[in-house]
Amino acid sequence: MARSIVHGLEREWKEKVQFIHLDFRSPMGKELGRRYGIHHLPALVLLDGAGKVHGLRLRADAEAEMETLIQR
Repeated sequence: MARSIVHGLEREWKEKVQFIHLDFRSPMGKELGRRYGIHHLPALVLLDGAGKVHGLRLRADAEAEMETLIQR
């Protein structure tokens, strides 16, 4: 996923959304990359409180989905 997806999201949403940065070269990062089908970096994997994955490609979609998940 392109930088345009993740650039600035953390700064703008840090009060409402928890961001976790992983090194996809580490053993845990490699496992999570395989689990979520991550083939390009940087990548954004959005999980709700139940651990359900919400795959997103556009920043506007990511922000809309985060707002929806926060309201639950």
